Amino acid sequence: MQIEILQKHLNLLNSNQKLPFAIDIKYLDEFYNNKLDNEFYKSSLESAREVDKFTGGAKYGPHRSDLMCYVNQNFSADQLSTGEQKTIVLLLILAQCNYLVNECKLYPVILMDEICSHLDANNRSVLLKLSQEFDFQIFMTGTDKNLFSFLSTNTNYYNITN
Repeated sequence: MQIEILQKHLNLLNSNQKLPFAIDIKYLDEFYNNKLDNEFYKSSLESAREVDKFTGGAKYGPHRSDLMCYVNQNFSADQLSTGEQKTIVLLLILAQCNYLVNECKLYPVILMDEICSHLDANNRSVLLKLSQEFDFQIFMTGTDKNLFSFLSTNTNYYNITN
């Protein structure tokens, strides 16, 4: 399952870079479990079709699942500051990139819009260290060039005025 792959690569990033906190991903879904029978799942989807037509939604499916991140095994990420939550999202993205690059031999192009907003200097430093680990392109946008001072000299800057 992709969640286990993501967790594995978060752990790898953490062991290589000593991230500011350890992240544990929990999969929350009342319907899904590891022993889910495919026939039962299929019949549940089929039996819900009539109701789904009227509600305009779907009673069962992966869209009903949630992920919850726990930090240092004792509190949920929703208790963190906005900057720390953004750091977790960035770490999840970079963990997925780690998987794509190192296991799938795919080289993504990442666009990070307003990436530095809400990130303190420590978390910008973490972003820089991790982004230099991979062989892929990252486009970062922002409204203040000073927020990108953490980037290396191996960076191209473009100023768009119109």
